[in-house]
Amino acid sequence: MTAGRRWLAPALLLLALGACGEEGSPPGSTPTPRVTPTPAPRPSPPFTRGPDPTRSGLEANAGPFAVGTLEIERAGAAGYGGGTISHPADAGEGPFAVVAVTPGFYGVRYSMSWLGPRLASHGFVVIVIDTLQPNDNAHQRAQQLAAALDQVVAFGNTEGHTLHGRTDGYRRGVIGHSYGGGGALLAGIDDPSLRAVIP
Repeated sequence: MTAGRRWLAPALLLLALGACGEEGSPPGSTPTPRVTPTPAPRPSPPFTRGPDPTRSGLEANAGPFAVGTLEIERAGAAGYGGGTISHPADAGEGPFAVVAVTPGFYGVRYSMSWLGPRLASHGFVVIVIDTLQPNDNAHQRAQQLAAALDQVVAFGNTEGHTLHGRTDGYRRGVIGHSYGGGGALLAGIDDPSLRAVIP
């Protein structure tokens, strides 16, 4: 990513997840029913976490939050091929929006691993996933992004889990690179309650 544009992904997520009002669907649309874990109680507005974003802050190597990580091995992943969760280390300003990221065709999570800590340092809980198979199609990637979001939100609702109290199940987004971008777009169609979709 070029130096002049490396602020773009955090900026788009801050706008989409941080500045959104009440949840809802596009006018005239019928939401697709999904079975999801019960999210934590919705926090009161404002949804912003940390200092107001500035261009220089977004272009910096890291945001204002220290970052912790968790590895989800394939055997422990529910409906996807494992992943790395990056999250703000201090839960004090949470709960935080949850973002799932998938790589492109034949890509692995480590090809996108830089994005998790970067976004987490700006106040997001981010899971960068491996797909079940490296050649999974866009529909399968969409399902796996949804499964990863659901599992991370469930972790946030589980007493004693590292992510307890850190996840906001109402503010969820997806990101996909290349073929994974198709999966992200389809995830947004499948679940209109997603607050951000970045292909």
